[in-house]
Amino acid sequence: MDLRRVLVCERGPMAGYIVGALRRMGIESVVLFHKDAEQVPYASEAAFGVPMPQSAEPLPDQLMALAMDAGCDGVHPGAGPLAEDADFAARVEELNLVFIGPRPMLIRATADRWTTREVAVGAGIPVVAGSPPLQDPDSVQQWFDQLGSPVWVKDSRGWRAASLDTAQSAARVVSVRLGTGVGRVWLEQHVADARHLVVSVIGDESGQVVSLGERERIVRRGDAMTLDVFPAPVSDDLRIAAGTAAVTLASTLGFVGVASVGFLADQTGGLRCLGLRPRLQVGDLLADTLHGLNSVELQVRLALGESLGWSAEDLDASGAVIGVRIRAQEKGTLTALDLPEGTTFQTSCAVGLPADGLLGVLVVAGQTRQAAVIKATAALRAITIGGVETDIASHLDALGDPEFWRGQPVRTP
Repeated sequence: MDLRRVLVCERGPMAGYIVGALRRMGIESVVLFHKDAEQVPYASEAAFGVPMPQSAEPLPDQLMALAMDAGCDGVHPGAGPLAEDADFAARVEELNLVFIGPRPMLIRATADRWTTREVAVGAGIPVVAGSPPLQDPDSVQQWFDQLGSPVWVKDSRGWRAASLDTAQSAARVVSVRLGTGVGRVWLEQHVADARHLVVSVIGDESGQVVSLGERERIVRRGDAMTLDVFPAPVSDDLRIAAGTAAVTLASTLGFVGVASVGFLADQTGGLRCLGLRPRLQVGDLLADTLHGLNSVELQVRLALGESLGWSAEDLDASGAVIGVRIRAQEKGTLTALDLPEGTTFQTSCAVGLPADGLLGVLVVAGQTRQAAVIKATAALRAITIGGVETDIASHLDALGDPEFWRGQPVRTP
């Protein structure tokens, strides 16, 4: 089966990456149209625009109606919540459209964080110590005493509360989450000073699963990821353990598609699996850049039932890539966006458009990690973004931090 026209549901920084990949494959893109669509960077690469529904976030049924009206034969859910919505994927397939992502049953299994946790345990992959699903807030005290302070409250949709230092505060949060109908809620032990590793994996219909390597979310500002490094500056033993566990989890699930498997590594090198995200992520830009791949193209080919036809041994893993997420500190209108020559900045923003939150991702590659750091520093100093205050200054501070140069995680104010 061939794809001729695809509705792209993404409107964030990854939209241009998706549209560009489809265009190079000879596939027309249909993007959601709004009054400023002609200014969006990826609009010129799309074949068509369709009127965006009045709601801030289009509903699945509205998107399906748009896809059918536009004559699409496929739908790309983007890199957001729709990509982890099994009901949305099933609706796409019911209309005989190609869903560019995993099958609904795989999304349902992996998007439920507790189910994935159980699969990992069954496969012999360590997870963060935690309680079973809690039925009522009264059971919190027992597990709080057993796990120690602080704890995290998690639910099946991936939401988590901030680390909680008392059983009473944990019980209050559990009570609230149980009342929202999100499914299972449980406690997890806090892993102090943990490193956050993410392994990109790809699986095909034949059962082959390939690890593309691990990146580290090495700099955070509060709870937001701000800077990723690929490959992660960790020991070979930890690298191999993370890659092996990620492939094992994806293989056990029978996963077909592009995914990311998250891990926490404690100070002793112990590895704990956080689960599998069955979708495209911003961090996939790093692995694609290093290996000369395109995850969107791979998603399309896998959704059409093709096999990979290559293994991890066929990839060139030399060099390093840094991804910097640049955010606006407050809402505003972009008045300038000038990038240094040779810079890759994945964005959906343009001069004259409202700017808020994540503006884009700067991706810089070098022959070594140190070379990539120097190039990223130079690029950040050369970027001009007007109309809104950004967090570029904090990125420059992080890149110059001695801990960062030593390959250690950094947390900025």
